[in-house]
Amino acid sequence: MTKMLEDLEEVVSGELDNTSPEIIWLQIDTSASNEDRDELWPGDDGVTWCSESIGGLEVQYVRADIYREAAKRLAALEQAILDVGANAKKIDKRADEIMRGVE
Repeated sequence: MTKMLEDLEEVVSGELDNTSPEIIWLQIDTSASNEDRDELWPGDDGVTWCSESIGGLEVQYVRADIYREAAKRLAALEQAILDVGANAKKIDKRADEIMRGVE
């Protein structure tokens, strides 16, 4: 797991978390173009957020508990793929042994 995911696991979700927007947008500059991605983070000066995109230069965020769950599922899927690969090698080896008459 990544360090960020480990840090998120320390957060206990409650009703506040569960009823908060799943996705928010930080509005950096509503009069700028969202194509201006080379700007630096302005700090908290003038940055607001909204639960929907309102245009301009903005950054999309996903709620931590949703990210954490998706990351856990992805890690489990990656492990399952590795396990299938390892089992496939064992099956190939055993099939080869059977074909050569090795019991």
